[in-house]
Formats: sequence, structure tokens, C-alpha cells
Amino acid sequence: MADPAPTTSTEPARRWHPLAWVALVAATAAVLVPTLGATWLVLAFGGSTCNEPPTADEVWEGQGSLLVILALAGLPWALLATFLRPRVRFVVPGLVCIAAPLVCLVLGLDHDFWRGSFCF
Repeated sequence: MADPAPTTSTEPARRWHPLAWVALVAATAAVLVPTLGATWLVLAFGGSTCNEPPTADEVWEGQGSLLVILALAGLPWALLATFLRPRVRFVVPGLVCIAAPLVCLVLGLDHDFWRGSFCF
């Protein structure tokens, strides 16, 4: 028996409603603003003070805090990209949200990155 000819859909591609794009931008801002704030707090108060060399505990605390921020900022976007299509619409905002803690985490591999300059 011969296979039937493949059917093609003449149905147009489904486009997002403009309000869906607004919701995506709002969700991105809702994740990005606390992520940037938390990253700044870790950088401001996570290292040593008065140009002293940071201890190993201070470095591990700072890197661990950045890992937690990175995981919390990336989790909602990873879940959305896993369950919804097209994935690119959720991967790009997710990358924007995790960019700051990821860059700081990579820079934080250098021990001197955690050397603070706050003297009171």
C-alpha cells in the first residue's frame, strides 16, 4: 500500500499578540531589576574592606552568592524555554537576565576581584 502524500498546512504561522510582547518585556524587567540589585549588593559587600586581601571564605561566599543569583535569575527562563515554543523568545531574555551575575562570576575567579575599597 502506498503512503499518502504528505499534507502541507496552508495555515499562517501563529504570531504573538502585542500584549504578549509587553508581558515578556515586563517579565524580563521583573527578573532583571532584582538580579542587578542583588549582584550589586554581593559585589559591594561581599569582598574585603580597606584594600585588604580577601580571605578564602570571603571569596567562596561571594562566588556562592553569585551562583545562587544566577540560578534564581535563570530558572524561570529555563522552564519557559523548556515548555513553550518558540524557545528563542524565552532564551534571549533569560540570557539578558543572567548576563550580569555570570560576568561577575567569571571575573570573580580572580582573587583580587573581591578586594574591596570601603574604608570606614
